[in-house]
Amino acid sequence: MVQSPDDGPVQEFLNSLRRPCGHLLNTFRELGIETADDIDTLSLTGNHHLEQVKKYLVDHGMSMFLWLVIREGLRVRAQKLSSMSS
Repeated sequence: MVQSPDDGPVQEFLNSLRRPCGHLLNTFRELGIETADDIDTLSLTGNHHLEQVKKYLVDHGMSMFLWLVIREGLRVRAQKLSSMSS
């Protein structure tokens, strides 16, 4: 796979999770999540949108456990963003 300049932050996020999920990079790109800003926006979005993302990921073969790992990573990222803006 050839990486685009924006793969770095997304790959970094996925690999930073409690269970590294870098193999999901292409799936995230299919969702349009390609930059650090995209991940930040996703982490700050409401539960309704997260449910849509979960459905897409699970429908594309991701396990529910990995979704929980990703959701926790997004929660932690949202906390960091909130503390930076305080």
